[in-house]
Amino acid sequence: MQTHCPQLNHFARRGVVTLAALLLSVTTSLAGPQVIKRIIFKGNHALTADELRKAMILKEGSEYDTFLLEKDIDNILELYDEKGFPDAKIVEQKLIPKDGLVECEFLINEGERIKIGDIQILGNEAVLTKEIANSLGFSEGDAYDPGRVSVGEYRIESLYADRGYMYADAKSRAIRENRVVNVTFAIEEGPQVRIGDIRVVGNAHTRTMIIEREIIAKSGEAYDPRKIYRSQERLYATNLFRDVDFDILGAEDSAEVVDIVFRVTELSPRWISFAGGYQSPDRILANIRVGHDNLFNNGQKLSISTFFSYSLEEEHEEQIGLDYVEPYFMNTPFKLMLRIFHSRETRVSYSQWETGANMKIGRYITHNVGFFVQYQYKTAFIDTLEGSVEGITNSILFHVSRDTRDDLFNPMRGTYTSLGLETAGGILGGDNQFARSLLDVSAFVNPLNRFVLGARIRFGELSPAGVSEQRGVSLNERFELGGGASVRGYDEASIGPLDARKKRSGYVMTNLNTELRFPAYKKLWLGLFIDSGGVWMDRNEIELSDLKLTYGVGLRYSLPMGPLRIDYARRLTDVSPGDYGRLYLAIGHIF
Repeated sequence: MQTHCPQLNHFARRGVVTLAALLLSVTTSLAGPQVIKRIIFKGNHALTADELRKAMILKEGSEYDTFLLEKDIDNILELYDEKGFPDAKIVEQKLIPKDGLVECEFLINEGERIKIGDIQILGNEAVLTKEIANSLGFSEGDAYDPGRVSVGEYRIESLYADRGYMYADAKSRAIRENRVVNVTFAIEEGPQVRIGDIRVVGNAHTRTMIIEREIIAKSGEAYDPRKIYRSQERLYATNLFRDVDFDILGAEDSAEVVDIVFRVTELSPRWISFAGGYQSPDRILANIRVGHDNLFNNGQKLSISTFFSYSLEEEHEEQIGLDYVEPYFMNTPFKLMLRIFHSRETRVSYSQWETGANMKIGRYITHNVGFFVQYQYKTAFIDTLEGSVEGITNSILFHVSRDTRDDLFNPMRGTYTSLGLETAGGILGGDNQFARSLLDVSAFVNPLNRFVLGARIRFGELSPAGVSEQRGVSLNERFELGGGASVRGYDEASIGPLDARKKRSGYVMTNLNTELRFPAYKKLWLGLFIDSGGVWMDRNEIELSDLKLTYGVGLRYSLPMGPLRIDYARRLTDVSPGDYGRLYLAIGHIF
C-alpha cells in the first residue's frame, strides 16, 4: 500500500476537458462525424508535442471520439506522472472547426518537476539494505512516479519471497518537501518458510522416481518460488506430461513449513510425427518420426527419424536415423545420446552416401548453459563425373551453448549462442584430418509487445591439416549455403566455389539472416526478411562483394510444434532474366 504526497485530484486535473468533450459529443451527434485535422499542445516544455501525441490513441486524420479522448487525457497525465510531474494538469481544451475538420488544442500546466530525494528502508534484517535498494528500479534523483514506487513494493516482496520469506509485506510512504519526495519503505519480514514434504500425484504409468529427479526443490530447504517454477518447466520438458501444476499446502494459514504437491496429467509416451515441405521449383520434402519417451518406464527415449526429398528431375535424397537418449547416465546429471545414421543423395552430376554413428555426453551447467562432447565415426562414398572417392572421418566435437529464448519453437525475446570446435584425424585415424569451428548467434526483441525483430549470424571455418593439407578435405565435410534454411532465394549448395560434384562448397562460410515478424490476424503472422551469405576456400579470399543478398516476405501460422511457414524470396545479387524467385513451405522458423 502506498501513501503519496498531496496533489490535485483526478477530476481537478481533467474536469474542464470532460465538459468540452461532452459539448463536442452533442455537436457530433447532430452534425455527423468530425475528423481531427491537427492536435496542438501549448504550455508544454518538458515533453515535446510528438511525445504527447505518441501517448494518445486519437491521431491526426482519425475520427473524433469522446470516449477515446477521455482515455487520451488519462494517457497524457500518466506520461507526465512517469516523467516526474504529478501536478501536471490540462487547463483547457479547445475544439476549433476548420475547413470542415476540427483542430484539437490542449493548454497544459506542467507544474514543477518532482524528483526522488532520500530513500529509507526500515525493518529489514534478512536482506541487506543495499540489495533491496538495487532491486527497486529507481534511485535518488530520478523523476518521482507514484506507479514506480508501487512497483518497488512488489519488487521488495519478490526479493524476500526468493529467500523463503513468502509472507513478507512492504509498505511505502512518500512525503513531499518542495520539489523533492522522500520515500520510505517499511518492511515486515515475517518468518522464513521451509519446505516440508514434496509429493507427486496423478502419475499412473510414470515412475515417481523419474518425476522426483526433475524437481530441484528439496525438503528442508527454504522455500524458493524460482525452484518450483523451474521444476515445473523441467517436468514439461520430459514430454511425458500434458499438464503440470502444483499446490502449496499451508500457505493459506501462513504456516512456517509448507508442503508442495505436484499434480501431473500424463501423455502417451508413444508418438509419431509427420512434417512436409516444398522448395520451388519442384522439390518435395517429407519427414516422419516415431518414438517412445519412456522406454523401460525409466525416462529413456528411443526414436527413428526418416527424411525424404524428391524432385521432378529424379534427384532425390533419403536419410534415416536411430536415436537413443539416457537422460541421467549412471544416475548422474550427465545426459548420454547415441545415434546411428545413413543418408543417400542422388543428383544428375553425382551420388553420395554416408553411414556412421556418434556418441554425445554432457550436461547443463546452469539453467541455460550446456556443454557436450561428441565422438563420431563416419564413412562416405562420393561418385562424380570425374571419378569416385571413399573416405572415413573420425572426429571429436566440443560444443557449448547458451539459450535464453522465451520459447524454443516461436521465440519472442532472448538470445541463443552456440560454439562448436571439432577436430578430426590425427591420433583418431581416418582419411580426413582437419579442425572445424562453427559459431551461431541469434537474438530476438519484442518492442512494445507488438512485433518481433530477430537476427542470426553464423560463421564457420574448416582448416585442413596433415594428410588433408595436400589432397583437401572430403567434399561432404565442406560448408554449403543456399536454400530454405540459410539463404532463401538461392538453391541449396549454390553459393561459393564449384566442386567436383558440380555443387558449390568451401572451407569458410558466413550467413546472416534478419526477420521482422508481426501479427496480422489471430494466429496468422506476417514476416519480412533479408538473407545474405558467402562461401570461400580461404579466409583471405573473403570479399564483401562476394556476399549474396536476398529479400522476401512470408506468412507464419502458429502451431504447437512451431509455425507453418510460407516464404517467398527473390535475389538482389546474381539476378537473371526469368528468375521469379523461390517459394518455400516448411514447419518452424529458419532460426
